[in-house]
Amino acid sequence: MTNTTSSPEKQQWLAPSEALTLFNPAKNLQPSLTNNIQEIRYGFQINNLHLLISPSTVSEVIENTIIYPFPNTSPWFLGFVNVRGNLVPTYSLKSLLDLEESKPQKASPILLILDQGEKAVAIQIDGLPQALKIHCKMTQVPPLPPILKDYVFASYLENNVIWLEFDHKSFFQSLGEKISQ
Repeated sequence: MTNTTSSPEKQQWLAPSEALTLFNPAKNLQPSLTNNIQEIRYGFQINNLHLLISPSTVSEVIENTIIYPFPNTSPWFLGFVNVRGNLVPTYSLKSLLDLEESKPQKASPILLILDQGEKAVAIQIDGLPQALKIHCKMTQVPPLPPILKDYVFASYLENNVIWLEFDHKSFFQSLGEKISQ
């Protein structure tokens, strides 16, 4: 007796380039999904200041880490943290901007690391960053502390909270120059 059904091992597979030509994204995606895509952004809070992380910025949160102080510097420069062998400068924007302490400080602060390697900076933040769907851009940036004015270029209103688009790279480069003077 001969078996006329072919086994899975003997079936011919398509070449990858041929298989890719069979996929039609316009046919396979539902129109309602393609028209309603919204960008999710991440933002963080320092007292009553809400700042957005740039979409192209690599970021991470670390807790329970030691901040190594650097002598004879401003109180807003907390020192350095070791992140996978890189010394990362650590800042307190709350201290720099003279923001009132809204909650008692935790023994181990929450640090937000922005960027990687030599470009990395750490900021002490109040709570974990949150995911946001940004919809409503404001026509004007609200009044800001003078030191932030040149580094905030847009503002958004979401759930009655003003979120600020913040150029952290230029801002911290400017602060680094102040420390070295």
